[in-house]
Amino acid sequence: MKSSTFLMAVFMLVLSWAAAGAAADVPPHTRTAASWVARGVDFYLQGRFPEAVEAFSAAIQKQPRYYQAYAYRGDAWYKQGYVDRALVDYDAALNMAPHYVRAYNSRGYVYGRQGAYARAASDFNRALEIDPAYWAAGCNLAWLLATCPEGDFRDGKKALYWAQKAVDAASNALSLECLAAAYAETGRFRQAVSTQEKAMQRLAGESGNGPRQWPAKRLKAYQSGKPWHEPYVVAGRQPASKAARQRVKPGSDTGRSGNSRSEAAGSSWPYTIQVSSYPRRATSYAKALALRQKGDIAFVSSARIAGKGEWYRIFMGYYRSPAEAEKAAGILKSRRFRHALVMRMPYTVQVGCEGADDEIAAVEARLMSKKHLPYRIAGGGGKCRTRLLIGAFATAADARVVAERLGAQGFAARVVQR
Repeated sequence: MKSSTFLMAVFMLVLSWAAAGAAADVPPHTRTAASWVARGVDFYLQGRFPEAVEAFSAAIQKQPRYYQAYAYRGDAWYKQGYVDRALVDYDAALNMAPHYVRAYNSRGYVYGRQGAYARAASDFNRALEIDPAYWAAGCNLAWLLATCPEGDFRDGKKALYWAQKAVDAASNALSLECLAAAYAETGRFRQAVSTQEKAMQRLAGESGNGPRQWPAKRLKAYQSGKPWHEPYVVAGRQPASKAARQRVKPGSDTGRSGNSRSEAAGSSWPYTIQVSSYPRRATSYAKALALRQKGDIAFVSSARIAGKGEWYRIFMGYYRSPAEAEKAAGILKSRRFRHALVMRMPYTVQVGCEGADDEIAAVEARLMSKKHLPYRIAGGGGKCRTRLLIGAFATAADARVVAERLGAQGFAARVVQR
């Protein structure tokens, strides 16, 4: 296991400016988006990750296209084990800023910890194409190429190249550990040992680089003439099968909503929160769109109500368990959504499942041009990076009505479980 957790240590190095530059505490309603980000970084460095998420979310609410806040929030989600939310926040940051190298690096790290090694390498390489001097991505790519548990992904020579560039750009405990691993992968164990010893000396004088026992274990391996190949681990969970590791698990995508482990087979995200309902579709669409523009993930779902006809509900978030949904509903009520109501809606209509961001964006644009409000869930298996969904329904029959309407408009729609 890679205990130094390069992403999190790099987070501290890259963002130390924000904590150092944070303004004196001021009343929440007077804070700017930038001051909320600085506050979030301060919470992060203290290990107060839920509060960091709240601060970054507040920044996004103040400034909905604050792409850095999405990436920082992704790190805080990951630290709590919410891998799915982290990936969605990184995706959001990159949708707004396609050349934001830090988000590529962070997303690549999380993909790697999920065992999606090809995606991880792709993100690290993309970051380096944009900024060849970005040492953190070079270090992460070198580590992946040197230590990946699957031999097909290892390449000692390339690992050595990128690790040396990382050390040249920033000689610290992290980059030196990358270089030591690359030396070991190429059979240069004498250099691996001496470089690892330098890394441990640096580590003694640096903070935030993880438990000290793992660097010592790596040193022992190099001294024994063995390279370091990491077992697959994600946020403390048990290793998955090789087939499962090549997939990115489905997730949710709003910083105002939590998730937890699946309560049962079938639908992974059966719960959502209704915040309002209107008899006119245009009214619900406009209000849900306004929530989106403030940083929430809100969507509209039609429903036939006895004695009233068809109404259009506004839902926010999607959750694996009723406990998580109730907790989020409490937060929404504190935000003056007085009628926030947890509902079990396990069915949805899938309209897109694409591997490329531009493909899913094209379908999304078509849907919105016809006044539909789709939402995204990361993953879906195989080449599918993102599922594009419409609505949330109690029964498959309810969802089928909407799927047929979408089909008549030329969309490839089908009923699925969320």
